[in-house]
Amino acid sequence: MRKMHKKINIVLIFMLMSVFAALDAGYALRPPSQFNEQKPRQNHFEYIMKRLTSDRFSIIDDDRNHAAEKILKRFAEGYLPDTMPYQIQLDLTAFCPTWNRVLKTGQGSKDCRNCSFPEKSNLHVNIDVLLELLQYFEKNGGRSVFVTGGGEPGAYKNWHDLFLFLADSTLGLTLNTNGLFVRRLELEYKKGYSDILRKVFSEDKEPAVISISIHDETGYRAAEKLNVLRNELGLNIIIRNTFMVHADTKPEELFEFIEKSERSGADLAVFKPEHVFMYGERMFNTNEQAFEIIRDLVIKQENINKGVPEYGHQYNIVIQAMRPNRLSGLFENTRSMIRSLIRDGNDPLCLGPLCNFYVNSRFSWGMCCDTKDIGMGSVPAEVFGTGIPQRPEDYYIEAMWGIIKLDPQHCITGCGFMEPNFRFPSELKLGYLVKELKLLRAKYRKGEMSEVEIKERLRNFFKLTSAPVETMPNLKNHGSSI
Repeated sequence: MRKMHKKINIVLIFMLMSVFAALDAGYALRPPSQFNEQKPRQNHFEYIMKRLTSDRFSIIDDDRNHAAEKILKRFAEGYLPDTMPYQIQLDLTAFCPTWNRVLKTGQGSKDCRNCSFPEKSNLHVNIDVLLELLQYFEKNGGRSVFVTGGGEPGAYKNWHDLFLFLADSTLGLTLNTNGLFVRRLELEYKKGYSDILRKVFSEDKEPAVISISIHDETGYRAAEKLNVLRNELGLNIIIRNTFMVHADTKPEELFEFIEKSERSGADLAVFKPEHVFMYGERMFNTNEQAFEIIRDLVIKQENINKGVPEYGHQYNIVIQAMRPNRLSGLFENTRSMIRSLIRDGNDPLCLGPLCNFYVNSRFSWGMCCDTKDIGMGSVPAEVFGTGIPQRPEDYYIEAMWGIIKLDPQHCITGCGFMEPNFRFPSELKLGYLVKELKLLRAKYRKGEMSEVEIKERLRNFFKLTSAPVETMPNLKNHGSSI
């Protein structure tokens, strides 16, 4: 009876996620008006889509991340990948001057009050170790650097040295900033380093996506300055303004954000749901009115993308949303069922560290962008390694150990990997891997196997199954349940 209950739960989750997938449309992009205008107009859409879905494009809320799929297909073939994940998501510092002001004055944006990583310090990563890590990453197949926080990336002290490295590197760059990073770019410009910036943000690379978190008017001013700078220097940058939707966000705030982002010269206006710490867990706030408005805007954006602008919105900016369904009260049904699976010890495996390389400001390897450091409510970090791997194969052994030992209570239900964690095992024929990892996880949780034994088992498992999939006996009978 209990097994049947679990199966029903899983089926219901799939049904709900199918509904939400339709609501989450909004990843196709209309060509930004100020980006690569030299391209023929009729080829704009195809060109932009090709660029923004490339291996180096790094804003990863799109669960159709084909770069991750390439890595996972190696596991499906029975091999440990011999390249690192294509993207490194990196914290450069644990410092944020905005957060400092909030602590000193008690005043600040409501976005800051629920900061994902509120435990700040004056830590800045050692530039020499950082460059060694990035050199290793690039040499072993890495393609994209995504600087997140943690702290505010613009506060990092060694950007000039990092720019020097990136100028001669094939690595693409993307980052999230409250706007301070734009000041860093202006400073490099004023010091006469225009040529270095042109190389970092070169047309020979995929576009750098600079996401500016709009907490107040300073965010729009930063977008305006960045727009001027990229036009003056010809920088290959996409400007992406993001807006946090709270439980009490009003409709007029949503439209004001779009209009001001459009005037600032940004290419994208992106809504993202707020999450809070409540009842000992991190969860998304519900705002049904905002959800309905954003859903309507995303549908209208899709109509423009499909060539029917008469059914589109009236704005001259691309409108997107990160996981908009999390704002709907209906999402609580999915959340409750997944939390039930977690309580039963039947939680889905998190494939995050197999798809991206998450590194916090202490060079520890995290399970995902949301648990790589101590989070709101002092939720512990979920890390599984540190430093520079000896070989990519070693990294993946450590990553699978992280998957096995993960405490899912530390996760926010509904993160960007929720849907892929359900979809990838069946779509990419990872059933044999899922079965093995779940078996090892069960033994670890019961105290029947140690970390050393698990890692040795994993090495032997892939050594024995290193033949192509078609020669592996009974592989198709292993199933693809999650």
